[in-house]
Amino acid sequence: MTTEAKTKDGMKIPVGPIHPALEEPLHFTFTVDGERIIGVDFRLGYNHRGIEKLIETKDFNQINYLIEHICGICSYTHSCCYVQAAERVGKR
Repeated sequence: MTTEAKTKDGMKIPVGPIHPALEEPLHFTFTVDGERIIGVDFRLGYNHRGIEKLIETKDFNQINYLIEHICGICSYTHSCCYVQAAERVGKR
């Protein structure tokens, strides 16, 4: 949903938090003067998913499944880091 708001600097156009061209939860606010973009503000990680709280009640395999769903782009990286950390804790 896009809602435009006029300011003294130009018109502010919010885009997000979900945009079809992006896989990550981002929220942009563009400041435009006519057709020219004169500024942009963004918030990264707009959606809080509560994964930390969900993990408290899961076992190793269920946690790995949740970790894969943190990010659409780097699901392998999150899983690999989690498994390596769990292996290091298990060796102590």
